[in-house]
Amino acid sequence: MAIHRSVSLVLCVTSMFAMGMSSSNFAYVNGNLSCTIVNVTSESKLEDYSFLTNNTEELIFDKATIDVLDLTKPLSIINPWKVLINNSNVTRILFPASMSPSVVHLTNMGVENVQFEENTILQDFRTDYTSLQVVSPTVSKLQALDILWITHSQLTNFSFDVLESSPISLLYLIGNRIEVVMISPGMMCCRNLEEIFLSGNQLKHLDFGTMAQMSKLKTLFLEDNKLTDLQLSLSGKDQNHLTVAGNGETFCSWRAFYNEQELNNQEVQSPNCTDFFATLLA
Repeated sequence: MAIHRSVSLVLCVTSMFAMGMSSSNFAYVNGNLSCTIVNVTSESKLEDYSFLTNNTEELIFDKATIDVLDLTKPLSIINPWKVLINNSNVTRILFPASMSPSVVHLTNMGVENVQFEENTILQDFRTDYTSLQVVSPTVSKLQALDILWITHSQLTNFSFDVLESSPISLLYLIGNRIEVVMISPGMMCCRNLEEIFLSGNQLKHLDFGTMAQMSKLKTLFLEDNKLTDLQLSLSGKDQNHLTVAGNGETFCSWRAFYNEQELNNQEVQSPNCTDFFATLLA
């Protein structure tokens, strides 16, 4: 069906009834009400979103072409658990503080900036195959965020500073163009972070000291990068050792041990600490 660019198509679907379109345009989504808004532009007249119903559980925007997609109004009317925006070209997306979704997913779209307000509901923010170049500092306002997932996008660097007070446990940054991972000196962050996925990026150098204070970190994936140099830089009096609070283990770099063993071609006494690198990469 041909749709003029200035026309917005609205599909609201349940297993019981549909709104606004013939049955050939309906889709069944897990038996829950889903409202799909297609082809939104700056000329679209959707200010009141009067077509939305109270039991909408998934709000979907498809093929939107608009400078600013402001979700304040629709998310003040309905309480969906998920917002999905795909196949679109949007400069900026605005999410309000008072919103119900626990999941937001952006996929196959152009987007420059995503802006959040203080929120205690959103737990899972994902972008796949987007033009996003930076992680918005406003993700720090998501007080319940558990998963930050940005894949196959245009990130060239990542700073853990944006997660300073975040409760996040999973950071998934696969298939971007990340060359640098950093954290500001003295910054404490990511106390609940357990898994970091950095596979398929452009990393050449990595300082494990960036993650030294992440006491719950269990797994770090680095395959398919261009790594030539790994190091462990620690601040404080002891530059070689790190004790994780509440763990009781002392971590250090075994680099000098391995170098000495290789040069002398014989067994030497191992350090009295846990190999930080091996623990992360195991």
